[in-house]
Amino acid sequence: MSDIQQFDNFMSVAFGLKITVEGLQDFVTDFLKATHRDIYVKCSLGNCNIDCSRKFGHVFRRWCLVCLTWKNELHKLNRFKNHWDRINWKEIDTVDFPLSFEEMAKVFVQDFKSVRQGLLQDLGALMSLLKNMKTYNGMISDQTIANVQRTRNKNFAHNYTVFLHDLEKTQSIDSLITLLRVPEIRSTESSIKALVDLEDLKLNQRIPERLLQQSSAEEVVTSIQKRMEASSHDIAGVFFQQRFGSILSLKNDKKENIILDKRIKSKNCSLLNLQLVIYILLLSGIVKLISIVISGQFPTFDEDFFDEGNLMQ
Repeated sequence: MSDIQQFDNFMSVAFGLKITVEGLQDFVTDFLKATHRDIYVKCSLGNCNIDCSRKFGHVFRRWCLVCLTWKNELHKLNRFKNHWDRINWKEIDTVDFPLSFEEMAKVFVQDFKSVRQGLLQDLGALMSLLKNMKTYNGMISDQTIANVQRTRNKNFAHNYTVFLHDLEKTQSIDSLITLLRVPEIRSTESSIKALVDLEDLKLNQRIPERLLQQSSAEEVVTSIQKRMEASSHDIAGVFFQQRFGSILSLKNDKKENIILDKRIKSKNCSLLNLQLVIYILLLSGIVKLISIVISGQFPTFDEDFFDEGNLMQ
């Protein structure tokens, strides 16, 4: 197998991971919202005004009744004692629990502070959530979650060669498909679309063109580019340019257009400000002139002609 084919396999897995995140969105958010709604009804005791977790941390006796009730209800949904004991409550805003199901979800995500993007947009965070929250445990096996985590970590995040054999690609995509085929997940709209995309990735050696046209493609390309920086294969840079040169050019064009637009807007704004200053100066002059005329200080005719001397002549 050629090196560029192995690089294509790596790219396919990278796209597959992103597609899986998108495919999980309906399932995860629907259950989180339902859980949040149920707890909200039980904890409708008012609002916290001091953000107990941030202020008091693990000193729970000083927490208000609202925050304490939310914590106790979430504790019932936690699977593993060692995970619960490691939660750093000073990094969570319990004051936002009644307002945000995503803030609530942080309780079940290991090392959520390391997540660079939205909590529900990170596959590692999603797997941690599915594993640690009892709500999902009855639907998804730990083995299925472990297989997806292995795919993410071994074949992408910590793959510094940026190359994968055909078998590794197939096993990776299969692990993602298995997750999205869980009965409670596969019926959602986002999963249905994602499964079609994953099957395309599995059957094609290269990334299908329609996937490269999707809005998320640029994000995936950027993530691959970051992996390239740590790659042990210099030739991978050549392959990357061959496969994504057009996308990178388009990305650079967008940046240049944004910069140009900002410059044009700045220039137009400066011209507008200059015109405004001139207008204000002219307006103030006109107002002053009118004021002089009205007050009688501005001679509209030769007053000297009408002095007593001239009138006597």
